[in-house]
Amino acid sequence: KRANIQNIMYSKTKVELEQGLKIALHELKALHQELEILEQSRVKIFKLIANAKSELSIGGSLVRYYELFSKKTENALAMNKKRFAILRMENQMRQLLGEIQ
Repeated sequence: KRANIQNIMYSKTKVELEQGLKIALHELKALHQELEILEQSRVKIFKLIANAKSELSIGGSLVRYYELFSKKTENALAMNKKRFAILRMENQMRQLLGEIQ
């Protein structure tokens, strides 16, 4: 009877860990997609900054230039947060895998 209970507990734990891995993998994919979107935004922001900088020489708006620079900073911060979240998620998955083995 004790072996039967241990088998049931093992099966339950294994299912919970597998579900945890599936959820973590789904979240990891979503984080990578969000990071890719932020990367695309970063490229666009750099192009806009370059245009705004060249327009400054012909009377362009300094305010616009600094607004774009602020967006660049916000974007970099968001990207760093996503990278950190990805690392945390990967670490969580490693821990789950360690528990399964």
